[in-house]
Amino acid sequence: MKKMLVSALALAIATPVLSQTAAEADAFVASAERQLAELATPNAQASWINATYISGDSDAIAARLDAEFTALQVKLATGAARFTNVAG
Repeated sequence: MKKMLVSALALAIATPVLSQTAAEADAFVASAERQLAELATPNAQASWINATYISGDSDAIAARLDAEFTALQVKLATGAARFTNVAG
């Protein structure tokens, strides 16, 4: 997990900032919302199961899905930085 975050941050820092358009920003947001929605339900389900049926297995599953969801959020937040100066 830590290695993945470091790799994502290194890539974001090394990636040159290109001119972005409002249409590209809209497409990014739509994609980000779709990706988050795909993981949100399984993540919430795993958390509920873990809170209801506390065991080593439910802890592991909830932790794995939570780590995946957090990694996606970091990736998307880093990607969103490209659109900081886009008008509209």
